[in-house]
Parts: sequence; structure tokens; C-alpha cells
Amino acid sequence: MAPSELASVLSHRLRLRRAATRFALRVAPVAELCVDPRPGRWGRGRLLPHRVAQSSGWVENWQLGSWGEQATAKALGDLEHEGWTVLHDLPAGRGNVDHIVIGPGGVFLLDSKRLSGSVLVRDGVVTVSRPDDPDLTYQHTGAVHLLHLARQTHDRILAATRINTWVAPVMVLWADFPQGEAEDRCAYVHGDRIAEWLRSKPQTIAPQRVRQVADAVRAAWVRDAL
Repeated sequence: MAPSELASVLSHRLRLRRAATRFALRVAPVAELCVDPRPGRWGRGRLLPHRVAQSSGWVENWQLGSWGEQATAKALGDLEHEGWTVLHDLPAGRGNVDHIVIGPGGVFLLDSKRLSGSVLVRDGVVTVSRPDDPDLTYQHTGAVHLLHLARQTHDRILAATRINTWVAPVMVLWADFPQGEAEDRCAYVHGDRIAEWLRSKPQTIAPQRVRQVADAVRAAWVRDAL
């Protein structure tokens, strides 16, 4: 499949995800109003507040995740014009890989997070706090899954092409993140800085091999995306 055709397919997948989000925002509250758990009581319009709250939370999380992916995709646009390869929304079991970026600085697997609150990264621990309500402070555990996806991507590339290349996991934070950047086993970068951060990485792939590595990543992932 030609790169232009591939880009069209992946762009179509992203549009479908956005459409699904809009559909969920419109339908979920209505659907909850029509559900009555008693046998034979469907369609009576009984309001179930706890179910509406659960549905609203689920839809809100979905919408935030979709917004984060779209914001990162936009931030990476200039890199694509500079010759980097960017793949979006690749299926991974029950979830997806938001973005894989290939360029002179290496192969990077990006996971976008839009978080409500202030983010602090210390010793690899991501703490999200709400100044207006300290009781809502929690530790974000998404890095564990991100590390797993990066390893899985490395193994897929190696199995498909015998190219052994490090895949760097990066969490892109769309949040109040005063540090801007932090690095541990995973890198944490504010969304506004992600393009410049990627450009700043030292060269690990020779210019003449960037396309070969990008093709290897496609071979490893896209066969499952189509």
C-alpha cells in the first residue's frame, strides 16, 4: 500500500473515532433516560440518576481522550512536513496506540493524556492534584501500559523485519504541567512542547535509514490496522 493510501486509511480511522465520540455525547444521556431495569419496563422514560452520572463520566473521559489525541496529531503536523513519519491510532488489543513517530532521533511511541488538575512527575511517579480539592489527588498509572506498548512495538518490528531499534515511550500531557518535561523510564512532555522536544533528540538513525525504519514500523503495525 502506498504511503498516501495508508495516510488516507489512518485519517479515516481517526475521523470515525471522532464521529463515535460525537454520537456518544448525543445518545448516551437519552439512552439512559429510556432504561428501566425492571422486567418488561423498557422505554418508559424513567430517570435513573446514578446511571446518567456513570454514563456522563464515561463519555467525558472518552471525549477528553479523543481531544488529547487530536491535539497531539495537530502538534505533530509540522514534523510530517519536515520528513518525519507519523502514524496515528493503531489498534492494540482492546485499546490503541495513539501515535508512533519515526525520525532522525529514533522511534517514539506517544500516548496523549488530557488531565484535569496540576501534574507533577517525580521519580517516575505521576501525581495529579486539584488545588481546589486536595482529596481528589491521585497517582496516574498510565506509564505501565505505555511501557508495555513500547516493548510490544519493538518486538513487532524485530519479528517483521529483523530491525532491532529502541522504541521510546512518551506520555504527552495536555494539562497544567509546570515542569514541561521530565524523563524516567518514560518521558513526559507537555503537548505544546512535543514537536520541539522530538526535534531536540540526538540523531540515532542515519538519514538514509529513516525511511527503512518507518517502513518497518508500518509492516509491524499497519497490517492489523487495515
